[in-house]
Amino acid sequence: MKPFTSILNFFKQKEKGPTEAGKKWVEGYNSFERGKQHYLAGGETHSVAARIQNALDCFDYAIASGFEDGGIYGTRGSCLQLLDFHLDAIDDFNKAIPLEPEDSNLYYMRSVSKGATGDLHGRVADLKEAIRLSEIDNNVNKTFNLGAKKLGFESSTAIFKAELLSANLDIEQQEVDERVRSKCPGVDLGPDLVTRRRAGARRRTHPSQ
Repeated sequence: MKPFTSILNFFKQKEKGPTEAGKKWVEGYNSFERGKQHYLAGGETHSVAARIQNALDCFDYAIASGFEDGGIYGTRGSCLQLLDFHLDAIDDFNKAIPLEPEDSNLYYMRSVSKGATGDLHGRVADLKEAIRLSEIDNNVNKTFNLGAKKLGFESSTAIFKAELLSANLDIEQQEVDERVRSKCPGVDLGPDLVTRRRAGARRRTHPSQ
């Protein structure tokens, strides 16, 4: 559910009179907005980690207050990802995607965390879906494409395809390493791609699941 839709639903309920739940929802929405400011702000006054932690605290409070939509779960997932809490990030992207099923970026972001945890095939599956969704002609993708062009890419689809190529190469390398290990047990290839990936510890303070 998009934030604007959430707001419309809230004001429909408000016509029946203010309730404690409604007041709490407003607090949650305001906390979500504060969290976005922390997330998008520069790092002049705080370290990146401190800024992202402040954003997480705001998002946690907003969700606990009853404000839940794809945007808040997706943004909180991005924050968790930045702090290497990839397992928790995947949990949030899993919640965001059913609420925003046409958002290609959510699949892309989840693919990043899946890759970080060693789920190489899951990473590929998410990238393929991100590519499919990114090729749909809609306003969301037009916005994503503008951002991609600022990074020097033709479109967001081009970014996802480049990532898919890298992901497939990782799988191929993993398969080669596994064949070498099975045929030449004494050969030291070092840690394989999966065990080299950081799964990321679970976040200790994560009250809103």
